[in-house]
Amino acid sequence: MHDPQRGYPIISTVKTNRLKKSLLGITLSFSLFTSISVIAEPQAAHAAIASTKTTAASTSVSSKAGSIIALGKNYLGVR
Repeated sequence: MHDPQRGYPIISTVKTNRLKKSLLGITLSFSLFTSISVIAEPQAAHAAIASTKTTAASTSVSSKAGSIIALGKNYLGVR
């Protein structure tokens, strides 16, 4: 097939347009992926600081946990 007005074959033009669209799609996908990766990059982690203050509630929870652990050890025969 030959387009007399343009002076070059139509098949070549169709393949060239398809190639251009494919390359454009790949380029846009890659740039979108890169920008999202940079934005969504994980931030530096910071450790939590334990409070040195003890309250009555934390003491009772601690003693409850201790008694449950002791009960379990007693049940298993661990000393």
